[in-house]
Amino acid sequence: MRVCSFFQITKTTKKGFYESTKICCIIMSSVGIIFFLFPNQIASFFTDDPAVYGLIITCLIISALEQPVMALTFCQAGLLRGAGDTKNPIIVAIAGMWMVRVPLTAILLIVFKTGLYGAWIATVLDWSIRALVLRVLYQKGKWQHI
Repeated sequence: MRVCSFFQITKTTKKGFYESTKICCIIMSSVGIIFFLFPNQIASFFTDDPAVYGLIITCLIISALEQPVMALTFCQAGLLRGAGDTKNPIIVAIAGMWMVRVPLTAILLIVFKTGLYGAWIATVLDWSIRALVLRVLYQKGKWQHI
């Protein structure tokens, strides 16, 4: 059995991470562009109700903004999990949900009366914060020693 050196594994892992992140960001950003440019056409697949139709369009436009950061979050969490660091990605996911998304949604809905839009905005912010935290964990490099 051949054992690779630590440097080779790390260099290969980093290159694979950047390539997969690039591909994922391109694909999900393309979906976001479609959401942004064609919300009317997409909404028409789901309903004819004008009130619901308007909500769908706005939510698609907001969701378009979260596609690239969701891609970053998925790839960074996947890299850490694949390297053996399963604890940090789950902590970030749980903290994102319960310390960012839920409280921020409550504030936007109850205090600022933003309605459905506030919930979607909170989701975009949650994904963005998760991506930043996972990036910091990646850059610290502790995953390389697991």
